[in-house]
Amino acid sequence: SSNKYPETKCKSDLNKIITHELCHVFNAKINGKIPTWLDEGLALYLSNQRKKKDFKKSDWQFFVNNINKKLNLDSFVKHNGYKISYWLVKKLIDKYKKKKNLFKLIKKSPLIEREDLSP
Repeated sequence: SSNKYPETKCKSDLNKIITHELCHVFNAKINGKIPTWLDEGLALYLSNQRKKKDFKKSDWQFFVNNINKKLNLDSFVKHNGYKISYWLVKKLIDKYKKKKNLFKLIKKSPLIEREDLSP
């Protein structure tokens, strides 16, 4: 369907991008050692940039196995990092429910328990 008001969509997209980038700034201030997946996942989730859940289980497992490591961009992208980051964060938020717990997670990161992230 075509959007009768393209400027509205453009403004909405711009707001999402600004929110996404501000999340990175705040995440770095809270914890400079935040893993890439958590930083990106939070930025995507909090800016309402939803991702489809169409990734391979092996990619999910790659992130779970490397959960507390800082990944380089090539590995991150190769293993569907943006989609998986979004879904890992969504899973953690759904599990812990309260936003206070989310900030505790950012502060204590990278000490994430693998059991929290089963697919």
